Amino acid sequence: MKTFRPVTQAVVDSRRRISLGKAGVAEDTRYEVSISDDGDILLTPLATIPARERLIWERPDIMASIDQGFSDVAAGRVTRRSFIHALEYEDVD
Repeated sequence: MKTFRPVTQAVVDSRRRISLGKAGVAEDTRYEVSISDDGDILLTPLATIPARERLIWERPDIMASIDQGFSDVAAGRVTRRSFIHALEYEDVD
């Protein structure tokens, strides 16, 4: 289980907002807000991804293929080709 340490105190303003700047939170950071049965509030940082990239995270086979590609590049198992070169070998029927 994670341990938490007090960082600062925050006061809810008239519009029911609190400032997290003293806790070191950057501007425009997005959080999921969870509340326990006894009133503890947990803020979990979120990363927003474009909908077109969601498939990558939902399909382990696609993620594995991308990871393999990164590994191949890191190990030097790739050959650089131009788009024009690829078109020369394309089967056009």
